[in-house]
Amino acid sequence: MAVLLIAEDEKDMQNIIVDFMKQGGHSCILANDGVEALSILENNTVDLIILDIMMPQLDGFSVCKFARHICDVPLIFLTAKSEENEKLKGYEYGADAFFTKPFRPKILLAKATARLRHT
Repeated sequence: MAVLLIAEDEKDMQNIIVDFMKQGGHSCILANDGVEALSILENNTVDLIILDIMMPQLDGFSVCKFARHICDVPLIFLTAKSEENEKLKGYEYGADAFFTKPFRPKILLAKATARLRHT
């Protein structure tokens, strides 16, 4: 069972992601904003990160940059931002995948599971 950090500020979206990840046999630690996500990363071992970009207090790009300094786990951006330059910035900062909302939860689970197999 993998431990996933889900950094998402929208509760309904959190619930959808967590429900599907748990169906895939994973456990989830939730962060409601970027600062909480950093605290979780500093104090817990996680196997994969699912990260929103637009979050309160600290955006997902900043969290991604910090995460890449302390761990090398797969990182998937899940965001409403769909512009090409946002995606390129995400990959430049170290993302392994980029999903745009609305998304298909089964595909997100499949991608997360595939990334975990390769680590």
